[in-house]
Formats: sequence, structure tokens, C-alpha cells
Amino acid sequence: RGLEKERVCGREKEREVWQERERERESEMEVERDRTREREREREGERAREEENVERVRTKNSELEIEMARKDSVHQDEIRMAHTERETERESERASEHAREA
Repeated sequence: RGLEKERVCGREKEREVWQERERERESEMEVERDRTREREREREGERAREEENVERVRTKNSELEIEMARKDSVHQDEIRMAHTERETERESERASEHAREA
């Protein structure tokens, strides 16, 4: 009868130890899950910041392209005006020559 009681007490103690280990494992797993969630939130934040930076660069590039196109257009207009002025001067010189010849 003493041995039986000792075995029962031993099994109960083993079960308590096992349950305590299970609680510890569950606690460790929960801590790891929390860490994993925190790392994922950090990664999401990094991705969001990277996307904002990419969008800023795209916007800046678009602005620069528009500005370059505008400057190019102005430059082309200046070239056309200078060409037109030269043509006008040549025509004027030709007209003067014709007038002198006549």
C-alpha cells in the first residue's frame, strides 16, 4: 500500500513537472511569436519607407523630365527665332541689293 501511494505521488509529480514544462514551452513560443510579429511590423515599416522613397524619386524624376522638356522647348524656340531673324536679315540685305541695282 505504501508503494502504491508512492507511485501515485510520483506520477502526480511527473505530471506536474510535465505540465510546468509545457507552460514554459508555450510561454517561450508566445514570446517567439511576439518577436516574429514585431520583426514583421518592422519589415512592413521598412517596405513602406522604401516605397515612399521610390515614389519621391519618381516624382522628382518626373518633375526634372518636365523641366528638361520645357527648357528644350524654349531652346528650340530660341533657335527657330534666331534662324528666322537671320533669314529676315538676309532677305532685307537681298532687298537692299536689288534696290541698289535697280
